[in-house]
Amino acid sequence: MDGKQGLDVVPTPIHGAEGTGATECGAGQYGAATDATATHRACCLSARPATDSPAALIDEIRDLEDRKSAMAARQARLAVAFELQQRREQADAGVPSDQLGAGVAAQIEPVKLFV
Repeated sequence: MDGKQGLDVVPTPIHGAEGTGATECGAGQYGAATDATATHRACCLSARPATDSPAALIDEIRDLEDRKSAMAARQARLAVAFELQQRREQADAGVPSDQLGAGVAAQIEPVKLFV
């Protein structure tokens, strides 16, 4: 590529959203998308930018970075809440205090790998 291509070189299909009725990001036929989150994720990851304005592209990148940070923070809070819940359940089951929390990371890590 010589750097002179337009946005038409960016693929536009919503990969992974076939059969859901989604035709563009955020759009779907009524009742067709059974998993809106998965459809939206597939759309966001593969859809062509809606504009060729450099300022709008930077704004969208900034927005995505903000969302990514917010989701990482939420993920961390959920992991802590899960660990606390598991420790409580283990303590209630009589697990010695020095073994509380054992196995929690092993339950969380596979989820993080496959998302």
